[in-house]
Amino acid sequence: MNNYVISCCSPVDYAKEDLAALDVEVVYFHIILDGKDYLDDFGKSLSAETLLDAQRAGRDVKTSQISVGEYKDFFRPFLEEGRDILHITVSSGLSGTINSANLAAHHLMEEFPERKVIIVDSRGGSCGYGMIVEEAAKMRAAGKNIEEVRDWVEEHRLEVEHFFFSHDLTHFIKGGRIPRYVGILAQKMKICPIMVGDSMGRIVMSDKIRTKKKAVQRAVEHIGELATGGFHYTGKLMIAHTDPELAHETAALIREKCPHLSDLQIRPLGVTFSSHSGPGCVALFYWGKPRTDK
Repeated sequence: MNNYVISCCSPVDYAKEDLAALDVEVVYFHIILDGKDYLDDFGKSLSAETLLDAQRAGRDVKTSQISVGEYKDFFRPFLEEGRDILHITVSSGLSGTINSANLAAHHLMEEFPERKVIIVDSRGGSCGYGMIVEEAAKMRAAGKNIEEVRDWVEEHRLEVEHFFFSHDLTHFIKGGRIPRYVGILAQKMKICPIMVGDSMGRIVMSDKIRTKKKAVQRAVEHIGELATGGFHYTGKLMIAHTDPELAHETAALIREKCPHLSDLQIRPLGVTFSSHSGPGCVALFYWGKPRTDK
């Protein structure tokens, strides 16, 4: 019987209702705003709008990953129910949370030797991570066992394209992702950095585009180059953002160039990733060619 649990971390950036419909359990990251700890719990403790307003005001924002103890407290009730667990983490290239999850799993399997706690790295973030979790849940519903789903995730996780661009580099500079002198010069020249997911699940700089309009055009060109079927792509495409106007502008051009899309969704970037990107960011996620570092 496939009565095992599938769980994920909150930076999956899917709506609470969508994850509930998929029967996926969620454990929460933390946001530290001016020294106060908030959970990344679908906006209940801290909304994306409140966070972005705080960032615009220059307030101090940090993130904190899930501890070993929190993972143990999260996993334990399922094990006590006699259920195995497949926990799919946010990319190890973006967070070290998988190490805490693995330690918690090791301790709990000593306590519950008849149970399985399997930890697998999604190599993804935000809605790209969510797309992997969604497919895993659908496979479980179709009758696949826990090992089959784990193997599928490990085989196909690099097929979700991650493409980011931003016209506000303040928080990339603050977080050290862009050197300060480079970021200040880029801001003055209205340069939008283009960032993509690599084979290790990191978000890395791939190009620099001058002006938001050209960055949007490059985002759409990227679909033609990498999506399954190019501009004839028929799968799901998700846009996560901290700039609704720019996200909808991007979506309009995508619909024009990709008329066969089955599902295009626009969502706010969750507070964990927003803490690092700040305002002005748009991210695209879709199925395509396996990511490489070439």
